[in-house]
Amino acid sequence: MRTQRRCREHILDALRDRLRVRDGRDWCPTAAIIDSQTVPAADTVPRSSRGWDGGKRTNGVKRHIAVEVNGLLLAVVVTAASIQDRDAAHRLLAALRGRYSTVRLAWADGGYPGRRPVWAKDVLALPMQIIKRIPGSTGFPRPALRVGGRGKFRVDQQAPPLRARLRNQTRPP
Repeated sequence: MRTQRRCREHILDALRDRLRVRDGRDWCPTAAIIDSQTVPAADTVPRSSRGWDGGKRTNGVKRHIAVEVNGLLLAVVVTAASIQDRDAAHRLLAALRGRYSTVRLAWADGGYPGRRPVWAKDVLALPMQIIKRIPGSTGFPRPALRVGGRGKFRVDQQAPPLRARLRNQTRPP
């Protein structure tokens, strides 16, 4: 079982690295976005691992994920839905730092305030930036990023493909 899990993680890491290089990025992620999602639990999930999320009015589990700026998965922690985001951030950020020492910044929404950003910076050496929601918007507020000195792109915008950028460069004589 452990060998299968490591093999699966190795394959996912290799695929993520290839996609990052194909998009013109370094293969090591340097920033992460963390968020959570409450989902109803199946009848086969024991009651001891389920909980009630009052905000979503759902009895189930909560997936806490960390993704890199292209949306590729970095870390996952599953808890009962009754666990608050700020409390599960401890396990998620520790898992993220344990697997990716190159991550230098983590963005989070307003559900992660409190002492977690200070703890992450002091203990894990991982600064956390809380992104405030724009009134009237839906979904995660996407911060603007600086990509390769070419100006600002938002996380939800696609950077020009590497092949197109290389094609537009002038060749030395």
